[in-house]
Amino acid sequence: MIALAQPSDLSDIKNIADLCRYELGFTSVSVLEQAILRNEVIVARAGNNIAGFVYFRITRRGYCTIASIAVHPEHRGRGIGTAMLHHVARISKSVGVDRLRLKCPAGLLANKFYARRGFRQVDIEPGKKRPLVIWERNIDDPIFFLSLTHHQINSLIQAWNASGEYRNPFTHIIVSPLFARPGTLHLIRKIKDDGATVIFDSGGYQVQVGKIRYEDLVTRLLSIYKDNTWADWYVLPDYPPLSTDTDMAIQEKVRLTLNGATQFIDHMPEWFQAKSIGVIHGRTEEQVLLCLEEYKKKGVRYVGFGSFETTGPKGSINRISPRTLSALRYISDQRDIYLHLFGIGGPGSIKRLGSAGIIPTSFDSVGWWKAAAYGNIFFPRIPQIHITAIPESLAIAIIHKEKERTGHKCAFCADVKALYRSKEHRTLHNLAVMMDNQNWNPSSHQIRLF
Repeated sequence: MIALAQPSDLSDIKNIADLCRYELGFTSVSVLEQAILRNEVIVARAGNNIAGFVYFRITRRGYCTIASIAVHPEHRGRGIGTAMLHHVARISKSVGVDRLRLKCPAGLLANKFYARRGFRQVDIEPGKKRPLVIWERNIDDPIFFLSLTHHQINSLIQAWNASGEYRNPFTHIIVSPLFARPGTLHLIRKIKDDGATVIFDSGGYQVQVGKIRYEDLVTRLLSIYKDNTWADWYVLPDYPPLSTDTDMAIQEKVRLTLNGATQFIDHMPEWFQAKSIGVIHGRTEEQVLLCLEEYKKKGVRYVGFGSFETTGPKGSINRISPRTLSALRYISDQRDIYLHLFGIGGPGSIKRLGSAGIIPTSFDSVGWWKAAAYGNIFFPRIPQIHITAIPESLAIAIIHKEKERTGHKCAFCADVKALYRSKEHRTLHNLAVMMDNQNWNPSSHQIRLF
């Protein structure tokens, strides 16, 4: 449980601060005491013990400064630091503040922690003993998780690194370990060791398209999750419905998803519950409510929505229908739930969701490389453009116009002719556009990056 600290918590908070003195420096008891009285300290409780704390300040400049954040060494690796940051963000948002800011001494592992949670480095300034890295994050900025498959990961990394592009799309990755090659998992483990956050996806899509039975998915997923305990988040097994399913068939798939997911948690170690992402399926508000209630009973607070209606070849393209928007609004209204969106198509989908007031905690997409394969390119806040279907001269004129209008710049659209002619350039350009996450905010005209 996370809540405002009470005066009786002072000694426990000071004890944690002293245990983390190398990272935090000296922490004054009187400063903590006054901060608690001003409601500027929150604590995470594990049973009767204080597991961690955050000391924060709301500034007149319109942002929240994280002065200190620490987790007791015995409670690390359980998502407590992330949960406390989310709590501070909600407090800040409730008083009209939309930005978090903090300073961290250069060289500390904590810098990787902030990078993995959507903060972006904005400056470095001199400190008393060490340079201080300044980190910022807009509270409403969703985190983009890069969806990778075995046939693209090596070439994608090599091409991106060779470009000199300053963005880094490899800080947040989602992959299905059950259907990934061993070499792919080995490479992603190395990327994680360098500071990336990794979500293990259940691979429910393979059930949806008939490549594996749901019962077999649950059994095999249980084994691979137990063998790979290094991921940050684990998507629970799910049975995705089809747009062509009857209401009765969808109800049965919702039931199977919930039964499989809740039993799955019972068969995993105690730590697994805090790192689980429950998948919400269903067409009706009652089905969505049932999913939320069952996950909450199991202590799951991070949920993923995957029940988009589908269109296109073999139903492979997610479509945002009025019914989808209704379900997502209902989930977004749950104050104690974090929302991940599976399979966002592109900027057009992002714009529609943002205009409807739906801003998730995180999202993933394969739309950027699927669109490139069909000759389409992205620009922020507009539908994709099928440039290979029009004459090159006209396409180049359109690209120049959209670059100027949106302000988008990346290493892969600098050469406009290469963008038109090369699938690789289109793929990498589309990925760069997907990282312009401020597109969720329909009132924003300034593109901000992670």
